[in-house]
Amino acid sequence: MLQGIYDKVCLVTALPKRSARSNQLARFLVEEFRLGHTDEACLLECALWFAKKPSK
Repeated sequence: MLQGIYDKVCLVTALPKRSARSNQLARFLVEEFRLGHTDEACLLECALWFAKKPSK
């Protein structure tokens, strides 16, 4: 499920899969899932937000 969300977000936001930002996205998704956020639609929405926000 997480791989599918990751792939979809990278495609929609034109985020290169081999980049520091995409690695951050992957870590974000795993951490959210680990914290118990397992609803696919919610994770997708959060991942899109994360990918679109300016990186620090």
